[in-house]
Amino acid sequence: MKKRDYPLFVIDTSRAHGRGEEMDYICCTDKACFFVASVEMMIDDEYKRLYDKTDYTSVWSDQHNGIRMYISIVSEPPLNVERTKSLLRRALKEMLLRRVPVKVDLSDVSDEAVENFAELLIQQTSQRIRTDGETKTDKAVMSILQKIKRDYGE
Repeated sequence: MKKRDYPLFVIDTSRAHGRGEEMDYICCTDKACFFVASVEMMIDDEYKRLYDKTDYTSVWSDQHNGIRMYISIVSEPPLNVERTKSLLRRALKEMLLRRVPVKVDLSDVSDEAVENFAELLIQQTSQRIRTDGETKTDKAVMSILQKIKRDYGE
């Protein structure tokens, strides 16, 4: 069987969907088991209230500091129950691998940490601009952040 020329999962963390929800989306491109799912972070109490082991259209991560990642299919669910559950677990793993916490030693902040933080703020500001439109303050913030990134990236 030929290997696919595209990724199995496409992840949208831009939150540019404009729906107002604080969630990301992940799309499974498997030809036989295509789906789109929302990705949310929930407190452990929500897990206790919502968990249903018979529901093959959602999956939960292990609890970490009282928070769990919840992935739930929002498109038409595929008919193959076992394959869907397996792909949801793989999607969860993919999302968890992309959310690696970064530790910064505050007594000795590196140039790379400053550059990474500036990039994160640029992405968040860009997302808000796409949703709410750009203001004069946004232009100033973006200019300052891009200068920080340039200065620390050298």
